Amino acid sequence: MNVNGVNYTVTAADLANGYITAAIPVTGEGPVAIHAEAVDAQGNVMLQMQT
Repeated sequence: MNVNGVNYTVTAADLANGYITAAIPVTGEGPVAIHAEAVDAQGNVMLQMQT
């Protein structure tokens, strides 16, 4: 997962919980860009999301 250019790793525990928590700096103005991908062990992209 990438938020405003910073990569965060999603763990098996995150998936089991059904959510992740990422501490990101608060931006006073402008958009927050989020890009998430689910990739299997072979490198296949299973799910992709971008806001």
